[in-house]
Amino acid sequence: MENIDFLHDAILEQICMNWAESAVSITCIPNEFYKFKKTKVTFLNVKNIIISHFNVWGGSSFINGIAFEINCAIIEMQSGDKIKIEYLEPLIKLTEVID
Repeated sequence: MENIDFLHDAILEQICMNWAESAVSITCIPNEFYKFKKTKVTFLNVKNIIISHFNVWGGSSFINGIAFEINCAIIEMQSGDKIKIEYLEPLIKLTEVID
């Protein structure tokens, strides 16, 4: 599995579901501490996605962190919201985004 530690403090720009490919991509702009450019993180073999947007800690587009459970990734936003991505197996692809 790819190392995606750089997601901490990254700005979440977009979430996209490719229905035909069972893939969910998140486009983010990493914190300048990391030497990554705008990046698309794609989760493959996705079976379910749950996205909350209540801003319980206040509005924020920054990612607080990511945790992995069995067949699941949970992205916690600094707003307190969570994005839960469930998949059959943990396959993640990183792609640099060129504007």
